[in-house]
Amino acid sequence: MDDSDTPHFRAAIPSPEYWRKQIKCQAACPVHTDARGYVRAIAAGDYESAYRIARGPNPLASICGRICGAPCEIACRRGSIDQPIAIRALKRFVADQFGRQLRSPQEFRPGECDGTDEMVHLARFLASREYRKPEGGKVAIIGSGPAGLASAHDLALLGIPSVIFEAEPKAAGMLYTGVPAYRLPRDLIDAEIDLIRALGVEIRCGVAVGRDVSFEELRRSILVVGPTDPSRSPNWDAAWRAALVANLEILTWQLWHVGIAEVFADGSFAEDKDHPNDIDGYFVCDLDRLKSGELTRELNLLDPGKVWTWDPSSRRPHRGYPKKQLPMWHSYRVELYPHIPGLGLGSGIRDKHGNELEFPSAFRQSRRDGTPRGIIKIRHGGSA
Repeated sequence: MDDSDTPHFRAAIPSPEYWRKQIKCQAACPVHTDARGYVRAIAAGDYESAYRIARGPNPLASICGRICGAPCEIACRRGSIDQPIAIRALKRFVADQFGRQLRSPQEFRPGECDGTDEMVHLARFLASREYRKPEGGKVAIIGSGPAGLASAHDLALLGIPSVIFEAEPKAAGMLYTGVPAYRLPRDLIDAEIDLIRALGVEIRCGVAVGRDVSFEELRRSILVVGPTDPSRSPNWDAAWRAALVANLEILTWQLWHVGIAEVFADGSFAEDKDHPNDIDGYFVCDLDRLKSGELTRELNLLDPGKVWTWDPSSRRPHRGYPKKQLPMWHSYRVELYPHIPGLGLGSGIRDKHGNELEFPSAFRQSRRDGTPRGIIKIRHGGSA
């Protein structure tokens, strides 16, 4: 018999990871929640234990019971027979009963959620007399969305203090601003956040870290003065950048003078050039005021060149280059576009395929390759 006709098999000793993957619902969950465990607890009528199992590895279990994508249900073995178990709905059932109560770590009994990839066994120790609340230098977390909240929660359980900076007036990011209340009750969000705060986490709302800057701070920033190692960009033109920022300041002060408070600039005007062509940006305004022409008239009363217009017919090429620019570009090398939140208006800026980008995404990604990039909110009243 020829060796080529002999069947060959690969043998392997199953590892613990192999067996974990056989629990498909748990393996599919991003935080490895023991869905099997809390479904069985519900079947046995032990609803509080079911909640504790669901809450063990997931500080936002009550929220996930309402809006999670439920990869556990997609992976559920029962789906190969008839249909998956309604795992998310069962989580919501127990979370609605117990999730609004403040749950301290010491309430979790031994045996519940003790896996090494979960946090409750740490929480139980941290609730003991040997544990003191996190102290010392704090980890800064930008954004209080699900990732930020979960990070702060787990750091607190590890004894590491943290502070979350949130630009919006309320914590929870898109959970508050993007999900309607009928899908996600606000008291449910508040209850989850209260528990995280109880662990010693500090949350500062209304703070836009790294982009809410004055003109003086912008002039001192790396976007103008350049990298600390000059050899990395030997042709860096700091004087030219400073001139661009000065021109941006002129137009921004005009906007502030007519009552426009929120002005944003493309923070990557120096991302890939030693000598950038311009600064783009946008400002938030009222639709009626813009459509009536009132805003344009008020601004042109302040500007000696009367450069405020976004009429496409006003665009003209610069020194023979085919790309046409607005009048404010020719006078200041700055273009600021009006933005009415919620309307999905075009920005006048096009990507490499010629598609017009909407606000504010036009300033949050590179037109060259679509990669994310920075944006700066000019602090209202920032002095020169």
